[in-house]
Amino acid sequence: MYGIIPLVPHNIHSIYKTLADKKMAIVIKDKSDFKRLLKMSDDEIQEYRDNIYNNSDLFTFDKTGDMLIKELEKN
Repeated sequence: MYGIIPLVPHNIHSIYKTLADKKMAIVIKDKSDFKRLLKMSDDEIQEYRDNIYNNSDLFTFDKTGDMLIKELEKN
């Protein structure tokens, strides 16, 4: 699970914005962003993976599932 970098839409919920701000997810705004993903360096990919691993309390669904459900039910 720590090896896959999530891709989230540009009109993201605040919870996913936190992941994107911490370089734990990549925001996709348009089709050109997919081309940019294919050109990411190994070092940049590793940085995302390290951030995910180091912030697993935010990333791991087991710990945040209830919070996500409550937040999404507000809207």
